[in-house]
Amino acid sequence: MRKYRSFIFLVLAAAGVVLVAVPASAAGAQQARPALRVLLPAEPVIIEGINFKAHERVRVTGHVSERTVDKSVRSGASGTFMINLGSGVHLAGCSAGAFLKATGTLGSVAILRILPRLCVPARAP
Repeated sequence: MRKYRSFIFLVLAAAGVVLVAVPASAAGAQQARPALRVLLPAEPVIIEGINFKAHERVRVTGHVSERTVDKSVRSGASGTFMINLGSGVHLAGCSAGAFLKATGTLGSVAILRILPRLCVPARAP
């Protein structure tokens, strides 16, 4: 029995490593959730979409600084895209904030919320 004790310990240790490695690899196989982020807050505002499905048609709707946004774009092979919101829209300094929802035709959904930044009015001298 003593002869096999080290062999049994080695087999149990190897089984433990396999049990720990399987859930870790399964968790790594999950795709990251789609997201929207601001690349450029000054005029013109540029929004980037990441982790969408490859070549997915995406519609971005909502509002940025009291302006309505309704744009469509197709994500690239890596699942990313960029949208230029045009002139007159900014998130730098005082702004009315933003709420954007990107919905893909293959089921991807991402939401971006930016709270309004209110500035104190200048006092008269």
